[in-house]
Amino acid sequence: MWTRGVAYHHAGLAPIVKEFVEFLFLNKFINFLFATETLALGVNLPAKSIYIDRLFKYDGYKTRLLTSSEFLQLSGRAGRRGLDKKGFAHLSFDKNISNEWYNTLFKLKASKLESAFSVNYSSILNILNIYNEDEALKLLSKSFFAYQNNFDTKKLEDLFDSKLKVLKDLKIINTKKGEIIRETNRDSLLPAVLIYESNIKKDDIFYILFVSSGISSDLGVLNYKDDFEKIFAKFNSFIEKLNRTESQRNIAQSKV
Repeated sequence: MWTRGVAYHHAGLAPIVKEFVEFLFLNKFINFLFATETLALGVNLPAKSIYIDRLFKYDGYKTRLLTSSEFLQLSGRAGRRGLDKKGFAHLSFDKNISNEWYNTLFKLKASKLESAFSVNYSSILNILNIYNEDEALKLLSKSFFAYQNNFDTKKLEDLFDSKLKVLKDLKIINTKKGEIIRETNRDSLLPAVLIYESNIKKDDIFYILFVSSGISSDLGVLNYKDDFEKIFAKFNSFIEKLNRTESQRNIAQSKV
């Protein structure tokens, strides 16, 4: 197939096979390459023309139409620098899709990006695992959030500083408790890890982690032991301690 100038490329191929197909295509040994969207993401493989057969994609949750930004990303592969004056992007016409969708698609305007950057306990611990405190604060000014807000990061820095002080007050930094929050990226586990080193059996710790993780808010699904009521009361006391500490550090409302 390759000797005839034909190949295919998708995420299910062994990495070495994908790399070899990319090498062949980049060096003009492949004339027709059948590929999934993976070829358009992060791989610099321009073509003279591209053809989009399916206008729908499964995004992990549902099957939906391509967005303008996705079409822009795919069609951007058409046209080889230094070889083609023009690149051509073709796509199927589906009479069941409204003309309005096609018109919007051809405007080639990428979807508006909004920074979802937020300062939470797990992100602070992850940053401090690589940088010191001064470097971490400078990192905030280099974020996409800072760019979108004209580099006004005062509120972001204040929140970072306040939450950092909470972590210090609760003695979370550089501990096993902090490592759990950092590796799981679940701030909701913070009240649970506060009692991690308490005199509680491992099985009981599991119950506490189960509740605080948000997997279920129905305590009735738990297999209560006789002494679990006391453990849960202790867990609630640590939630109050966390809220009190946050209040002292001027964090209006915990998102944990």
